[in-house]
Amino acid sequence: MELASLLARAAIRTTVNFARDPAEARLLLERARILSLDLGDRTAEARILWNLLILSAYTGGDKEERLVYGERAVALARQVDGPEQLAFALHDSFYAYAGAGQWARARAALDEACDLWRRLDNLPMLSESLMRQHWISLATGEYDHALAYAEEAYRLSMESHNLDAQALSHFMIGFVHWERGEIEEALAIMEDDIAIAESVNSLTPLIGTRADLGLLYGELGDFTRGLALAEEARATAERLLPILRFWPHAVQISLRLRQGDLTAAKELAQTLFDYQTLKERFGYMPFMWVRVGLAHGEYALAVGAYDQAVALMDELTADLDEAGIWYLRPDVLHLKGRALLQWGSSHTEETGA
Repeated sequence: MELASLLARAAIRTTVNFARDPAEARLLLERARILSLDLGDRTAEARILWNLLILSAYTGGDKEERLVYGERAVALARQVDGPEQLAFALHDSFYAYAGAGQWARARAALDEACDLWRRLDNLPMLSESLMRQHWISLATGEYDHALAYAEEAYRLSMESHNLDAQALSHFMIGFVHWERGEIEEALAIMEDDIAIAESVNSLTPLIGTRADLGLLYGELGDFTRGLALAEEARATAERLLPILRFWPHAVQISLRLRQGDLTAAKELAQTLFDYQTLKERFGYMPFMWVRVGLAHGEYALAVGAYDQAVALMDELTADLDEAGIWYLRPDVLHLKGRALLQWGSSHTEETGA
Protein backbone atom coordinates (compact mmCIF):
# COMPACT_ATOMS: atom_id res chain seq x y z
CA MET A 1 0.00 0.00 0.00
CA GLU A 2 2.81 2.40 0.87
CA LEU A 3 4.56 1.71 -2.44
CA ALA A 4 1.35 2.26 -4.43
CA SER A 5 0.69 5.49 -2.55
CA LEU A 6 4.18 6.81 -3.25
CA LEU A 7 3.86 6.01 -6.95
CA ALA A 8 0.46 7.67 -7.24
CA ARG A 9 1.65 10.81 -5.47
CA ALA A 10 4.82 10.96 -7.57
CA ALA A 11 3.07 10.44 -10.91
CA ILE A 12 0.89 13.54 -10.67
CA ARG A 13 3.99 15.59 -9.79
CA THR A 14 6.06 14.21 -12.65
CA THR A 15 4.03 14.84 -15.80
CA VAL A 16 3.08 18.14 -17.40
CA ASN A 17 0.11 19.24 -15.33
CA PHE A 18 -0.82 22.01 -12.96
CA ALA A 19 0.02 19.98 -9.83
CA ARG A 20 3.57 19.41 -11.04
CA ASP A 21 6.33 19.55 -8.43
CA PRO A 22 9.55 18.01 -9.82
CA ALA A 23 11.59 18.19 -6.61
CA GLU A 24 8.88 16.51 -4.55
CA ALA A 25 8.30 13.95 -7.32
CA ARG A 26 11.96 12.94 -7.32
CA LEU A 27 11.99 12.49 -3.53
CA LEU A 28 8.86 10.34 -3.68
CA LEU A 29 10.19 8.25 -6.56
CA GLU A 30 13.54 7.64 -4.88
CA ARG A 31 11.73 6.54 -1.71
CA ALA A 32 9.51 4.27 -3.78
CA ARG A 33 12.53 2.83 -5.59
CA ILE A 34 14.25 1.92 -2.31
CA LEU A 35 11.05 0.27 -1.10
CA SER A 36 10.63 -1.67 -4.37
CA LEU A 37 14.20 -2.98 -4.05
CA ASP A 38 13.57 -4.02 -0.45
CA LEU A 39 10.41 -5.85 -1.54
CA GLY A 40 12.02 -7.34 -4.65
CA ASP A 41 9.17 -5.86 -6.71
CA ARG A 42 10.67 -5.60 -10.19
CA THR A 43 7.36 -4.55 -11.76
CA ALA A 44 7.17 -1.55 -9.45
CA GLU A 45 10.85 -0.75 -9.96
CA ALA A 46 10.35 -0.71 -13.75
CA ARG A 47 7.48 1.73 -13.37
CA ILE A 48 9.47 3.92 -10.97
CA LEU A 49 12.47 4.09 -13.31
CA TRP A 50 10.16 4.97 -16.19
CA ASN A 51 8.76 7.87 -14.12
CA LEU A 52 12.29 9.00 -13.21
CA LEU A 53 13.13 9.00 -16.93
CA ILE A 54 10.14 11.21 -17.72
CA LEU A 55 10.92 13.53 -14.82
CA SER A 56 14.52 13.91 -15.99
CA ALA A 57 13.37 14.66 -19.55
CA TYR A 58 10.90 17.34 -18.45
CA THR A 59 13.38 19.04 -16.13
CA GLY A 60 16.56 18.80 -18.20
CA GLY A 61 18.27 16.30 -15.93
CA ASP A 62 21.54 14.51 -16.54
CA LYS A 63 21.45 12.79 -19.94
CA GLU A 64 23.66 9.89 -18.84
CA GLU A 65 21.41 9.25 -15.83
CA ARG A 66 18.45 9.34 -18.20
CA LEU A 67 20.02 6.57 -20.29
CA VAL A 68 20.44 4.43 -17.18
CA TYR A 69 16.82 4.95 -16.17
CA GLY A 70 15.52 4.11 -19.63
CA GLU A 71 17.62 1.03 -20.26
CA ARG A 72 17.00 -0.38 -16.78
CA ALA A 73 13.24 0.26 -17.07
CA VAL A 74 13.14 -1.58 -20.41
CA ALA A 75 15.24 -4.49 -19.09
CA LEU A 76 13.02 -4.94 -16.02
CA ALA A 77 9.84 -4.77 -18.09
CA ARG A 78 11.21 -7.55 -20.30
CA GLN A 79 12.06 -9.66 -17.25
CA VAL A 80 8.58 -9.45 -15.72
CA ASP A 81 6.93 -9.98 -19.12
CA GLY A 82 4.86 -6.83 -18.88
CA PRO A 83 4.10 -5.84 -22.49
CA GLU A 84 2.26 -2.64 -21.61
CA GLN A 85 4.95 -1.39 -19.23
CA LEU A 86 7.58 -2.39 -21.78
CA ALA A 87 5.78 -0.39 -24.45
CA PHE A 88 5.65 2.69 -22.23
CA ALA A 89 9.33 2.35 -21.30
CA LEU A 90 10.35 1.97 -24.96
CA HIS A 91 8.13 4.88 -25.97
CA ASP A 92 9.78 7.23 -23.49
CA SER A 93 13.28 5.87 -24.09
CA PHE A 94 13.05 8.32 -26.97
CA TYR A 95 13.98 11.01 -24.43
CA ALA A 96 17.02 9.05 -23.28
CA TYR A 97 18.40 8.11 -26.69
CA ALA A 98 17.55 11.28 -28.61
CA GLY A 99 18.72 13.35 -25.66
CA ALA A 100 22.12 11.68 -25.96
CA GLY A 101 22.22 12.16 -29.74
CA GLN A 102 21.52 8.46 -30.40
CA TRP A 103 18.70 8.99 -32.88
CA ALA A 104 18.97 5.54 -34.50
CA ARG A 105 18.45 3.87 -31.12
CA ALA A 106 15.52 6.19 -30.42
CA ARG A 107 13.95 5.10 -33.71
CA ALA A 108 14.50 1.40 -32.92
CA ALA A 109 12.88 1.77 -29.48
CA LEU A 110 9.85 3.47 -31.02
CA ASP A 111 9.59 0.79 -33.72
CA GLU A 112 9.33 -1.85 -31.00
CA ALA A 113 6.89 0.27 -29.01
CA CYS A 114 4.66 0.62 -32.08
CA ASP A 115 4.61 -3.16 -32.55
CA LEU A 116 3.55 -3.60 -28.92
CA TRP A 117 0.82 -0.95 -29.12
CA ARG A 118 -0.59 -2.71 -32.18
CA ARG A 119 -0.63 -6.05 -30.32
CA LEU A 120 -2.29 -4.36 -27.35
CA ASP A 121 -4.73 -2.52 -29.65
CA ASN A 122 -3.83 0.76 -27.94
CA LEU A 123 -4.52 3.28 -30.70
CA PRO A 124 -3.95 6.46 -28.63
CA MET A 125 -0.44 5.38 -27.66
CA LEU A 126 0.30 4.00 -31.13
CA SER A 127 -0.49 7.44 -32.53
CA GLU A 128 1.86 9.04 -29.99
CA SER A 129 4.74 6.69 -30.83
CA LEU A 130 4.22 7.33 -34.55
CA MET A 131 4.18 11.03 -33.76
CA ARG A 132 7.65 10.73 -32.25
CA GLN A 133 8.82 8.79 -35.29
CA HIS A 134 7.67 11.80 -37.28
CA TRP A 135 9.81 14.07 -35.09
CA ILE A 136 12.87 11.87 -35.61
CA SER A 137 12.38 11.80 -39.38
CA LEU A 138 11.99 15.56 -39.43
CA ALA A 139 15.11 16.11 -37.32
CA THR A 140 17.15 13.81 -39.57
CA GLY A 141 15.91 15.43 -42.77
CA GLU A 142 13.68 12.59 -44.00
CA TYR A 143 10.74 14.82 -44.83
CA ASP A 144 8.72 12.30 -46.84
CA HIS A 145 8.92 9.81 -43.98
CA ALA A 146 8.07 12.57 -41.51
CA LEU A 147 4.90 13.40 -43.45
CA ALA A 148 3.90 9.73 -43.68
CA TYR A 149 4.36 9.15 -39.94
CA ALA A 150 2.52 12.36 -39.12
CA GLU A 151 -0.48 11.52 -41.28
CA GLU A 152 -0.73 8.00 -39.86
CA ALA A 153 -0.48 9.39 -36.32
CA TYR A 154 -3.12 11.98 -37.15
CA ARG A 155 -5.48 9.37 -38.62
CA LEU A 156 -5.18 7.15 -35.55
CA SER A 157 -5.62 10.07 -33.19
CA MET A 158 -8.82 10.98 -35.05
CA GLU A 159 -10.09 7.41 -34.70
CA SER A 160 -9.28 7.33 -30.99
CA HIS A 161 -10.56 10.88 -30.39
CA ASN A 162 -7.13 11.89 -29.03
CA LEU A 163 -7.05 15.65 -29.63
CA ASP A 164 -3.70 16.11 -27.91
CA ALA A 165 -2.10 13.59 -30.29
CA GLN A 166 -3.80 15.32 -33.23
CA ALA A 167 -2.15 18.59 -32.27
CA LEU A 168 1.25 17.02 -31.62
CA SER A 169 1.24 14.94 -34.82
CA HIS A 170 1.03 18.11 -36.92
CA PHE A 171 2.99 20.54 -34.78
CA MET A 172 6.04 20.53 -37.11
CA ILE A 173 4.34 19.64 -40.40
CA GLY A 174 3.90 23.29 -41.29
CA PHE A 175 7.68 23.65 -41.08
CA VAL A 176 8.13 20.95 -43.76
CA HIS A 177 5.87 22.83 -46.17
CA TRP A 178 7.63 26.09 -45.28
CA GLU A 179 10.99 24.49 -46.13
CA ARG A 180 9.57 23.33 -49.44
CA GLY A 181 8.31 26.80 -50.32
CA GLU A 182 4.64 25.83 -49.91
CA ILE A 183 3.87 28.90 -47.84
CA GLU A 184 0.08 28.98 -48.03
CA GLU A 185 -0.12 25.35 -46.97
CA ALA A 186 2.38 25.94 -44.17
CA LEU A 187 0.36 28.85 -42.80
CA ALA A 188 -2.92 26.93 -42.97
CA ILE A 189 -1.51 23.85 -41.22
CA MET A 190 0.13 25.89 -38.46
CA GLU A 191 -3.01 27.93 -37.81
CA ASP A 192 -5.17 24.79 -37.73
CA ASP A 193 -2.75 22.99 -35.43
CA ILE A 194 -2.70 25.88 -32.97
CA ALA A 195 -6.51 25.91 -32.94
CA ILE A 196 -6.62 22.19 -32.08
CA ALA A 197 -3.93 22.66 -29.43
CA GLU A 198 -5.90 25.49 -27.83
CA SER A 199 -8.93 23.22 -27.44
CA VAL A 200 -6.97 20.77 -25.25
CA ASN A 201 -4.18 23.04 -23.95
CA SER A 202 -1.51 21.03 -25.80
CA LEU A 203 1.49 23.11 -24.83
CA THR A 204 4.17 22.12 -27.34
CA PRO A 205 2.22 23.41 -30.38
CA LEU A 206 1.03 26.44 -28.41
CA ILE A 207 4.68 27.33 -27.87
CA GLY A 208 6.74 25.82 -30.70
CA THR A 209 4.30 25.95 -33.60
CA ARG A 210 3.13 29.42 -32.60
CA ALA A 211 6.74 30.66 -32.42
CA ASP A 212 7.54 29.22 -35.85
CA LEU A 213 4.37 30.73 -37.28
CA GLY A 214 5.50 34.08 -35.92
CA LEU A 215 8.87 33.71 -37.62
CA LEU A 216 7.21 32.78 -40.90
CA TYR A 217 5.00 35.87 -40.75
CA GLY A 218 8.11 37.91 -40.05
CA GLU A 219 9.83 36.48 -43.12
CA LEU A 220 6.74 37.50 -45.09
CA GLY A 221 7.15 41.06 -43.79
CA ASP A 222 4.38 41.08 -41.18
CA PHE A 223 6.53 41.84 -38.14
CA THR A 224 3.64 43.06 -36.02
CA ARG A 225 1.83 39.74 -36.26
CA GLY A 226 5.05 37.74 -36.04
CA LEU A 227 6.25 39.45 -32.87
CA ALA A 228 2.81 39.16 -31.26
CA LEU A 229 2.79 35.40 -31.88
CA ALA A 230 6.33 34.96 -30.57
CA GLU A 231 5.53 37.00 -27.47
CA GLU A 232 2.38 34.96 -26.82
CA ALA A 233 4.31 31.72 -27.29
CA ARG A 234 6.99 32.80 -24.85
CA ALA A 235 4.45 33.97 -22.27
CA THR A 236 2.72 30.57 -22.48
CA ALA A 237 6.03 28.79 -21.99
CA GLU A 238 7.07 30.97 -19.06
CA ARG A 239 3.74 30.32 -17.37
CA LEU A 240 3.10 26.65 -18.14
CA LEU A 241 6.13 24.86 -19.64
CA PRO A 242 9.34 26.80 -18.91
CA ILE A 243 11.65 24.26 -20.56
CA LEU A 244 10.36 25.41 -23.97
CA ARG A 245 10.70 29.15 -23.34
CA PHE A 246 14.01 29.32 -25.22
CA TRP A 247 12.34 28.46 -28.54
CA PRO A 248 10.13 31.58 -28.81
CA HIS A 249 12.89 33.62 -27.15
CA ALA A 250 15.21 32.73 -30.06
CA VAL A 251 12.46 33.56 -32.55
CA GLN A 252 12.04 36.99 -30.94
CA ILE A 253 15.74 37.70 -31.56
CA SER A 254 15.51 36.60 -35.19
CA LEU A 255 12.43 38.75 -35.75
CA ARG A 256 13.96 41.84 -34.16
CA LEU A 257 17.09 41.44 -36.29
CA ARG A 258 15.02 41.10 -39.46
CA GLN A 259 13.09 44.18 -38.39
CA GLY A 260 16.35 46.08 -37.93
CA ASP A 261 15.82 46.69 -34.20
CA LEU A 262 19.33 45.92 -32.95
CA THR A 263 18.68 47.42 -29.51
CA ALA A 264 15.78 45.06 -28.79
CA ALA A 265 17.71 42.13 -30.27
CA LYS A 266 20.69 42.87 -28.00
CA GLU A 267 18.53 42.90 -24.89
CA LEU A 268 16.98 39.58 -25.88
CA ALA A 269 20.31 37.98 -26.82
CA GLN A 270 21.87 38.89 -23.48
CA THR A 271 19.26 36.83 -21.61
CA LEU A 272 19.10 33.79 -23.90
CA PHE A 273 20.93 30.65 -22.80
CA ASP A 274 23.69 29.35 -25.06
CA TYR A 275 22.64 26.48 -27.28
CA GLN A 276 25.30 24.15 -25.87
CA THR A 277 23.68 24.18 -22.42
CA LEU A 278 20.26 23.53 -23.92
CA LYS A 279 21.58 20.70 -26.09
CA GLU A 280 23.11 19.06 -23.02
CA ARG A 281 19.84 19.28 -21.09
CA PHE A 282 17.25 18.92 -23.85
CA GLY A 283 19.07 17.22 -26.70
CA TYR A 284 15.85 15.46 -27.73
CA MET A 285 14.42 18.86 -28.77
CA PRO A 286 16.64 20.06 -31.66
CA PHE A 287 13.75 22.22 -32.83
CA MET A 288 14.64 24.40 -29.85
CA TRP A 289 18.41 24.21 -29.34
CA VAL A 290 19.34 24.51 -33.03
CA ARG A 291 17.04 27.53 -33.32
CA VAL A 292 18.77 29.06 -30.29
CA GLY A 293 22.24 28.51 -31.75
CA LEU A 294 21.15 30.06 -35.02
CA ALA A 295 19.71 33.12 -33.24
CA HIS A 296 22.99 33.72 -31.40
CA GLY A 297 24.84 33.41 -34.70
CA GLU A 298 22.48 35.87 -36.38
CA TYR A 299 23.08 38.37 -33.60
CA ALA A 300 26.87 37.98 -33.81
CA LEU A 301 26.67 38.61 -37.56
CA ALA A 302 24.46 41.66 -37.07
CA VAL A 303 26.90 43.32 -34.65
CA GLY A 304 29.92 42.61 -36.84
CA ALA A 305 31.39 39.82 -34.71
CA TYR A 306 32.05 37.77 -37.82
CA ASP A 307 34.69 35.54 -36.27
CA GLN A 308 32.29 34.65 -33.44
CA ALA A 309 29.50 33.90 -35.91
CA VAL A 310 31.75 31.59 -37.94
CA ALA A 311 33.08 29.80 -34.85
CA LEU A 312 29.58 29.31 -33.47
CA MET A 313 28.24 27.94 -36.76
CA ASP A 314 31.23 25.60 -37.01
CA GLU A 315 30.50 24.26 -33.54
CA LEU A 316 26.80 23.93 -34.29
CA THR A 317 27.54 22.12 -37.56
CA ALA A 318 29.83 19.69 -35.73
CA ASP A 319 27.06 18.95 -33.22
CA LEU A 320 24.56 18.40 -36.02
CA ASP A 321 27.01 16.08 -37.78
CA GLU A 322 27.63 14.06 -34.62
CA ALA A 323 23.92 13.48 -34.05
CA GLY A 324 23.00 13.06 -37.73
CA ILE A 325 20.60 16.00 -37.56
CA TRP A 326 19.63 17.99 -40.66
CA TYR A 327 17.13 20.36 -39.06
CA LEU A 328 18.01 23.97 -40.07
CA ARG A 329 21.38 22.82 -41.42
CA PRO A 330 20.99 24.91 -44.63
CA ASP A 331 20.31 27.98 -42.48
CA VAL A 332 23.40 27.29 -40.37
CA LEU A 333 25.63 26.92 -43.43
CA HIS A 334 24.10 29.98 -45.09
CA LEU A 335 24.78 32.06 -42.01
CA LYS A 336 28.38 30.89 -41.91
CA GLY A 337 28.80 31.79 -45.57
CA ARG A 338 27.41 35.28 -44.99
CA ALA A 339 29.71 35.76 -42.01
CA LEU A 340 32.76 34.67 -44.00
CA LEU A 341 31.91 37.07 -46.82
CA GLN A 342 31.39 39.98 -44.44
CA TRP A 343 34.55 39.06 -42.52
CA GLY A 344 36.55 39.03 -45.74
CA SER A 345 35.06 42.34 -46.87
CA SER A 346 35.80 44.03 -43.55
CA HIS A 347 39.39 42.73 -43.62
CA THR A 348 39.84 44.08 -47.15
CA GLU A 349 38.55 47.50 -46.09
CA GLU A 350 40.87 47.57 -43.07
CA THR A 351 43.98 46.64 -45.06
CA GLY A 352 43.06 48.55 -48.18
CA ALA A 353 43.88 45.47 -50.21
